[in-house]
Amino acid sequence: MKIISCPTCEQDVEWDMNRLEKLEEWWMMACKKCGDQVFSVSEEEKEMILVGIRLTEEYIPDIINAYPIAAPRN
Repeated sequence: MKIISCPTCEQDVEWDMNRLEKLEEWWMMACKKCGDQVFSVSEEEKEMILVGIRLTEEYIPDIINAYPIAAPRN
């Protein structure tokens, strides 16, 4: 999760693709405190971002669970 700052009230806002709302031809995210627009993308840009997220999740290995836990040797 990325934190960005609202340009109007300087409130920290968590950037999340699930919080984008459709406004005419743009997808935007508004500040919870003042309601001003913090971030906006076109439909095409939104789809490109989602494709990138899906590819990253699919091809980045799960390094935490990639190797079995070895028993310590005495």
